[in-house]
Amino acid sequence: MGQDPDEIRQEIEQTRAEMGETVEAIGYKAGVPSRAKEAVAGKAQSVKSRISNTASRAKETVTGTTSRAGEEVSEAASRVSDATPSGRDVKRKARRAAGLAQENPLGMAIGAIALGVFGRAGRADHAGRGREARPGRRPAQGQGQGDRPGGT
Repeated sequence: MGQDPDEIRQEIEQTRAEMGETVEAIGYKAGVPSRAKEAVAGKAQSVKSRISNTASRAKETVTGTTSRAGEEVSEAASRVSDATPSGRDVKRKARRAAGLAQENPLGMAIGAIALGVFGRAGRADHAGRGREARPGRRPAQGQGQGDRPGGT
């Protein structure tokens, strides 16, 4: 047994160091579930943060859009209000028209006749009435067949 005590101590220290490294390596390998949990927790926090940021931006966008829409509605209501005559204006103009009609009943009668004549003519064109009576038109199918030779 001829080993020197200092050599033995040195071998013991080296063995302890190697054993310590081995224990740390085994602990690291055994700690996979905890490392996986930490990684998942980190990813989950990252996703939560992104969702929160996206939700905040969406809320700001909706708030801005709603605000602009409200302003536009207010402006439109103001324009409509400005363009609409007041009740007082309408009454005044109705009285004026009634006064003109009383002062000139013949003019009112001629205007009414003109409206009736032109109004009926316009409706006949649009409603399809009187089509057969217009020059250059062929009679609709099933009408006027008795006029053609060989017709029944």
